[in-house]
Amino acid sequence: MGRTSLESVFEDFSGAVRALAVKYHVIMPLHSKASEGILYTRPTLYLRKVSDKQKIFKLIDEYSDLVERHGGHLIADAGEGRIKARFAHKHLDDDVRKLFAAIKTIFDPHGVLNPGGSKIVFMAANNFRTSSSRCL
Repeated sequence: MGRTSLESVFEDFSGAVRALAVKYHVIMPLHSKASEGILYTRPTLYLRKVSDKQKIFKLIDEYSDLVERHGGHLIADAGEGRIKARFAHKHLDDDVRKLFAAIKTIFDPHGVLNPGGSKIVFMAANNFRTSSSRCL
């Protein structure tokens, strides 16, 4: 029996994630919520190390491109947060961005809720918490 399309995509995607992990010298195990069709990784980074802080944005950027190429979405079942927002939003088309801005305007016409939150924020790596070795 031949491979299904889903099996093919999974095999290609998991191989690409392994290659990304090797490239950045990180552990990137794949996890799933099978009943919801969600596949994700939680890379192990040590944010007390400058080198791992420097990897974060490059890793997320390449991972988000990889997810998009395989027909997925970077954010599946939770908000993107400030770190991943830039990378999640880069794959949205202009119409969706305009829709999000319109929704924010309706519910927050004076811009008091999460001021500046509708803009894509690029945080400096030295602002990350380092109390946990697993941050992403």
